[in-house]
Amino acid sequence: MGKRSPIAFAKPKSDTTGITAERVDVFAKAMEEEVQGSKTATPANEPAKKQRSRKGLVSTSIWASKEARLELKIHAQKSDTTMEQYILDAINEKLEKDGGEFRIR
Repeated sequence: MGKRSPIAFAKPKSDTTGITAERVDVFAKAMEEEVQGSKTATPANEPAKKQRSRKGLVSTSIWASKEARLELKIHAQKSDTTMEQYILDAINEKLEKDGGEFRIR
């Protein structure tokens, strides 16, 4: 028996014939991204995000529709922040407006 290639992948017939011939090979695309660098890699001019700890914190939940959650997420991304921080900022603004004497950090 001859030597086998260490990585041997069978290519499905549907990838090379018919209407799916234009389909992107997911594995090949993933390998290209790995070679070019991860999408989540931080550019050299941006500082890395600070690691957070939830030690000593408690969770507070709200019930919201899927659409409301999606809208919050979109607005948070537009503000270049996390959804958690976006909601905390909104709560703190409301507390300030209503004369609350504390802020949530």
